[in-house]
Amino acid sequence: MVRTLVQRAGASTCRASVVATVTTELAQNIVSHAGGNGEILAWLDGGDIVVRAHDWGSASPTRSSGMGQGQASVRRMMDRVELQPSPEGGLIVTARTRIGKEPIRSCT
Repeated sequence: MVRTLVQRAGASTCRASVVATVTTELAQNIVSHAGGNGEILAWLDGGDIVVRAHDWGSASPTRSSGMGQGQASVRRMMDRVELQPSPEGGLIVTARTRIGKEPIRSCT
């Protein structure tokens, strides 16, 4: 669904695939760290696509400092990534990128 949203907003298939990969990575974090207890939202904000992952997992010391191995790839693929603890004890990750921006790597 995120891939379709990004493509309908005018991004290339390659850019849409990058955002879909980020969304999958964030979903995997919810499964791995919160037992699947969370949600992912995506929306357009001007010329940006925003993907927010909110989990309700436990806030362990490693969780409060970041997302683990997926953090580097999400940060590399998106323009801005913000992490904040959730009031429910989990983590909120908000990732944003320009729709018209082409990814660093080719999709070929």
